[in-house]
Amino acid sequence: QSTAEIISLHKHMVLDYTSRMSLLSKRASYSKSILLCIDYIYNHIHERITINDLAKYTSLSPSHLSKLFKKEVGISISEYIREQKISTAQNLLIYSELSLIEITNHLGFASQSHFIQTFEKYTGLTPKKYRDKYFRTAH
Repeated sequence: QSTAEIISLHKHMVLDYTSRMSLLSKRASYSKSILLCIDYIYNHIHERITINDLAKYTSLSPSHLSKLFKKEVGISISEYIREQKISTAQNLLIYSELSLIEITNHLGFASQSHFIQTFEKYTGLTPKKYRDKYFRTAH
């Protein structure tokens, strides 16, 4: 609605684009199964995602997929999913007016307290403090 908001949005879009391009370049070294997992996680970030869901999607056993994912990506599947959910939550806290409970539900966390605890573990701030600090600003 204002020039400052457009500039901020543009900066966010450029940063988002470059991070996605960086991810794509890293993906070049991933196997087809891991790329399928990453795409599935990205497309289902608003749901509860289990290793069994991903194993079924990739036609691999859960244990084999877990080992392969850890080997190629460097972290466990569950850790990767949490990181992606927290990254999405950060964007929602900055650029939306969704309430904390709406974000919790939107990202499929079991409870608001679990979301707050996980968010604080990854960012060092509670979601409220994060929003207060970064809401609609470039961080």
